[in-house]
Parts: sequence; structure tokens; C-alpha cells
Amino acid sequence: MSNVITRPFSLTRDFRSIMWGATFQYNVLRAACAGLVVAIIMTVVAIKAPPGQGPPIPIIMLLPIFWPIAFFLVFFPASLVIAWFSELIPAAAFVAVCYALMFVAIGDPIVCILRRYFPRLVPVERPAFFSVRPIYWILKPDETSEIAVSH
Repeated sequence: MSNVITRPFSLTRDFRSIMWGATFQYNVLRAACAGLVVAIIMTVVAIKAPPGQGPPIPIIMLLPIFWPIAFFLVFFPASLVIAWFSELIPAAAFVAVCYALMFVAIGDPIVCILRRYFPRLVPVERPAFFSVRPIYWILKPDETSEIAVSH
């Protein structure tokens, strides 16, 4: 399986080593789990809110489905742009951390639970219990046998 590498990930250097299917599977799983957590939080808010003022429950139930789609359309491209800006302006790394906290990191504990009970769902041997990395890149095992993280 995969381990975290110690050297920084470079998209241009490591592009040929990326296992795109596993990379998207792992990151979409993180996003789907984060969507589930957000849906639970919003359901609690909707139940506690005065009638007519909380978010509608049918919309909330779509979040675990919407979040992975949003990952492909918004989160993934935005993470690449934020990572690029982080290399130019080190203070921009704080934006990447905030971004990851809001959109994917909250799902990491569920990913760990899924790995324990359904190991085939998670393409990483030891996923992080909580990580502020917006994207994990999974590299080919024959070349590095590791996974890289973008900053």
C-alpha cells in the first residue's frame, strides 16, 4: 500500500507517478465523509432552529452526494491554485489549511473508521486521522511505494 513521503510533492516532477484513480478515490472519499459530517451538523441546526428559519432537511440530505461532486468541480482545482500560491507566498499556506478544515479534514476520522472495517474502500494503508492537507497524491508503488501531500 502507501506511506507518506518526506520530500515535498511536486506536480511537475511526480506527475507520471500519480495513481489518478486511487488519488481521486481517496480524496473524494474524504470529501464525501466531510459532506456527511456537514449534513449531520446542519440537521442538528435545522432541528434546533425556529420553524422556517433553519436549512431545509431535503437539501441537507443531498450534502454527502453534493460534496464529492463539488470536490471535482471546486475543491480540487481551488486546492491546486492555493498550493501554487502557497509556494509563492508562504502566508497563503494558512488559506490552504482553512480551506482543508472546512471542506475535507472533518471527514478524515470517518475515513479511518472505514479503513478499519472496509479496507478495500480506502486506497491508503494508514490514512491520517485528521489532516489539514487539502489534497493527498497517491503515487505508483513500483516507483515510490508512497503517498505525497501537497502543501
